[in-house]
Amino acid sequence: MCENLFITFQEQTARHFKTEELILAESNYPEIEEHRIYHKKLLLMARETSEKCQNMIDKVNLLKCFDELIQFFIDDVVSGDLAYKYHLQNTGFASR
Repeated sequence: MCENLFITFQEQTARHFKTEELILAESNYPEIEEHRIYHKKLLLMARETSEKCQNMIDKVNLLKCFDELIQFFIDDVVSGDLAYKYHLQNTGFASR
C-alpha cells in the first residue's frame, strides 16, 4: 500500500510539473529552462527517497520518508513557483 502511495505521489507531481511547464512556455517565462531543470532535480530526489523507503517496515521511519517526499513538493511551491507567479501577474497571463 505505501509503495503505491509513493508511486502515485510521484506520478501526480510529475503531471503537475508538466502542466506548470506548459503554462510557463505559453506565457514566455524567460527562466523556463532553469525551472525545468529544478523540476527534474526534485523528481530525481523524490524517486531516490521513494526507493530508499520502499523496503521499510517501521511505520515511524516510513512516515519520515513520506514527509520528505511531501517536502520536495512544498519546496517547489514555496521556492520555485514564487518567481514565475510574479511573471504571470506582470504579463497579465494570470488573469486569463
